[in-house]
Amino acid sequence: KLLEKTDVFIFELNTTISSIVDTRKVLFEHTIYMIKEQCPDYDLMKNDIKGVGDTLLVFLLPFLYDHFEKFNIAQITSFFGLNPLPFQSGTSVKKRDHISTRWDKYVLKMLYMASVSACRTNPIIREKYLRHKEAGKHSKVALVAVMSHLLRAIVSRLSYHSKRSIKK
Repeated sequence: KLLEKTDVFIFELNTTISSIVDTRKVLFEHTIYMIKEQCPDYDLMKNDIKGVGDTLLVFLLPFLYDHFEKFNIAQITSFFGLNPLPFQSGTSVKKRDHISTRWDKYVLKMLYMASVSACRTNPIIREKYLRHKEAGKHSKVALVAVMSHLLRAIVSRLSYHSKRSIKK
């Protein structure tokens, strides 16, 4: 009898998980539709930059589309946590710089994955990554440079397609 209850529980749990996954897909598609209404250049930007996909644009564009005229590119990269910060713990401790963790770590993870994808598919970004590696940089340092490059590319493409300028 306990085995039957366990089987029923597992079936109901799988049904609930399936329902949640389907709902998530529908919400994601609806979010993309709403962003495309507000930002008609969505598809152009996605097709212009290899390695940039729907998931990254869904999280970046709502902020960028409304606010990028107010900030310059250095402030935008700093806001998204891609600015290098020195390690400050006194004079005797010398460690490498690290990136800021001011903003959403999920967006940083998406930028990271987009940079890995872009290094494989985008020859310009691959060249930048390899240049950093040849200069003796660590892999993650080179990927952070690529992340910053992708963010700047998205901002510049948004500026170009929407015919709005970035703050100087």
